[in-house]
Amino acid sequence: MKSKLLKSTNIIISFFLSLLGFSTACDIIRYEYGSPHADYILSGEVKSAKTGQPVPQIKVKAGYDSTFTDNSGRYVITYVGFLMEDSLHVQFIDTDGATNNEYMPLDTVAFYSDADFSGGDGHWFKGTAYQELDVLLKEKE
Repeated sequence: MKSKLLKSTNIIISFFLSLLGFSTACDIIRYEYGSPHADYILSGEVKSAKTGQPVPQIKVKAGYDSTFTDNSGRYVITYVGFLMEDSLHVQFIDTDGATNNEYMPLDTVAFYSDADFSGGDGHWFKGTAYQELDVLLKEKE
């Protein structure tokens, strides 16, 4: 008797659980997961403050990413993420020593405004913002 009661109870519970599973699987409400982000593209030219000539091989760090200036002193770096105040801390560091003269490191900030963004999806992706930042580096004395 107990065995029959147990089997029938298991069947009833299984039936209701399967109904519950089907009813939630057919839900058409869509939820978004993730965090707000944008593509911050920073480019520019690094020149010597003394001569005005382009400086190659300067390390440019923005956030957790870095790049080097090319032979004409140009750089392009992309930071993908979310900036709380729409400003990006940027560092310019001479890492090659005396090869092309020695320059003092420079810390600066690139500011982005809402007008700089384009191509956002209206949800989590704010879009892409472009900023041009040219700098002059002082030589070490």
